[in-house]
Amino acid sequence: MNACVKDFGIDCLDRNKFLTVQSNYLVIIWYGLFILWRNRPEKLSRLNGKFRGALVGYMLLVMLAYHFLLSGNDDTFWTFSNLWQHYVVSIIVFIQWLAYERHKYKWTFLFGWLLYPLAYAAFALIHVFLFHDFLYSFLDIETHGSSNVLLTVLLIVIFCIILALLVLAINRHFLADETLQG
Repeated sequence: MNACVKDFGIDCLDRNKFLTVQSNYLVIIWYGLFILWRNRPEKLSRLNGKFRGALVGYMLLVMLAYHFLLSGNDDTFWTFSNLWQHYVVSIIVFIQWLAYERHKYKWTFLFGWLLYPLAYAAFALIHVFLFHDFLYSFLDIETHGSSNVLLTVLLIVIFCIILALLVLAINRHFLADETLQG
């Protein structure tokens, strides 16, 4: 327990509020269910498609947002856990999806996929405006001002929509087997 109390100055439970950690938990859950259901095609079919596509989008968001918005100010950039959570897992999830996903996604999956990023954006803004807890440097209203923080969050939400549409388009045009519906 003592080893878990502090890791880079962040309490173990406190770090669960970060999108990267939550998204990596989703990856663990997905792969755990994949292993558990590998011989049960009807259950595995439900795991593929909707949930898998969302996971790909979330992990791409984790990697790209970290790389372009956060990595420049991160003293822990070269640590194993940091590189693993932001880059390695994201790349593995993406490559595995490219190699094995054959379910054809419906364009309407977009709406379900956006629920988590939108809920997380609301959670982050609540932390900023009610608790002055700036989960990320770009959410610091004291440095950037409220309107710039809100604009940044809006741009990230738009980027999430673009990523989700990209995942849908790649799936529908390059990966999908027409007979397997997601």
